[in-house]
Amino acid sequence: MAIYKNISSAQTGETLIAKDTTKSIGISKITITNHDLTDECRIKLYLDDGGGDDANNPYVLARTIIPPLVTLVLNDN
Repeated sequence: MAIYKNISSAQTGETLIAKDTTKSIGISKITITNHDLTDECRIKLYLDDGGGDDANNPYVLARTIIPPLVTLVLNDN
């Protein structure tokens, strides 16, 4: 099942996938696209274990800048 989210530059701390304790799901691929024609996009993708704020979270999966019209793909391969 795919989940699509459109996040504008004004938003911060957007939850992409909320923790669900009633079922076990696996994530095999994450795709983040910067659709802007001229501006870069700064992202920080992390796993929130509920133990603190995102600035001190030890589970950072990706922290990078995505140039205009570029897609970042994270696979479990």
